Amino acid sequence: MRTASKTNSPIIEHVRIYFLQKGITEGDANAFFGFYESRQWKNKTGSEFRYWKSLANKWIYNMWKKNPLLFDRNH
Repeated sequence: MRTASKTNSPIIEHVRIYFLQKGITEGDANAFFGFYESRQWKNKTGSEFRYWKSLANKWIYNMWKKNPLLFDRNH
């Protein structure tokens, strides 16, 4: 089984672009990046994450669950 290495972690510019493409602010992208960067892109057991976009999607989903009106495009 192949494990991720530090070189597989994203750069901030890629995270910002991804979040902007999803309609999420640059500030939220920075918060996501800062959180996982501080954890060195590792989970609680110390294993490195393989796919940062999966983490980003979960982060965005959790944001939506907490405040769905932020994502209401009609307002």
